[in-house]
Amino acid sequence: MSKFYLISLNKPEDNRLERFIKDSFDDWMHYMECNWVVVSDKSVNEITDRLVPWVRNSDESKQLMLVTEIEPDNVNGWLPQAAWDWIRKKQREITYKSMENPSIIDMFNCGIFSPELERARCIKDIDNILAPYENNVSWFVMLNVRNRMIDVLTQRIKAHNEAR
Repeated sequence: MSKFYLISLNKPEDNRLERFIKDSFDDWMHYMECNWVVVSDKSVNEITDRLVPWVRNSDESKQLMLVTEIEPDNVNGWLPQAAWDWIRKKQREITYKSMENPSIIDMFNCGIFSPELERARCIKDIDNILAPYENNVSWFVMLNVRNRMIDVLTQRIKAHNEAR
């Protein structure tokens, strides 16, 4: 299963390390110099081993690197909104991929929109999408998902009308 990792390094001598990170990980974020947040299914040790050749330097005082797993539910700080959006989106994707038999409600809760929701044109369409799940999900969860689906539908209709 993929996880979030923070890679902190001393300032690289050239941009080959940056290219290596971009090419080597499922996804990545880089908002602070010398710090990368990456998504990978590798372990901390595997990531470290892959980075060693890029960090090694004849001057041992410049061989600085920290690789640590991040728990995305337990992070805080000052980053651009786009960084927080990326973390939340990736976390939802990881959660969804870890589910054995996700329902359409699970998909929606993970930010993945089913083709059925994309085709919905009115509230009745949303009710028809959710009908098979009424007996398997609490009314509170059902109402919450229904309201959020209606919000998505409303935003899509509004965007369509503004584009005209």
